[in-house]
Amino acid sequence: QMIQCCHKAIRNGHRYYITTVQERELTGVPDRTLEYDDPSKWGTVQQKTFDVMESLGFKQVSCVGLLYRYFILLDGSMRVLESSGPRIDMFNSIYNNNNHHTRDATIAEATIYHGCTLISGDNRLRNKVNRFFPDSAISFDEYKHTVFSREIKEEKHNAN
Repeated sequence: QMIQCCHKAIRNGHRYYITTVQERELTGVPDRTLEYDDPSKWGTVQQKTFDVMESLGFKQVSCVGLLYRYFILLDGSMRVLESSGPRIDMFNSIYNNNNHHTRDATIAEATIYHGCTLISGDNRLRNKVNRFFPDSAISFDEYKHTVFSREIKEEKHNAN
């Protein structure tokens, strides 16, 4: 049902984007909240996610190329982080000298750089993004409400 609403949202102008960092998370960087007792679950979740992303036409956008331990891509999907400005202040606030927050900081910076809205279940991340760039990060529930509200308004309009 949510996927159908997202398809309607696309018809109403919504677009979905992903960074290289997020793709790498989906292709093997463990999620602390996922149960790994059954190895087949990870592959199933991963494939379903990629299937949904393909169905919704996710486009890749660039993110900052940091010196991650095992990779840096020079294929245009990564770029250099400027030395100052509000995006950099936000990045540093999220990162907070904690390597566990590097991906979050990278994803948030890419969101703002590309003029997108961050949709995340991470309260800490949303709060930090919104502190620097108000109304630029929302929860999944807020997004669902936005999509469903538009659908309901559209149905009422079409009924009249």
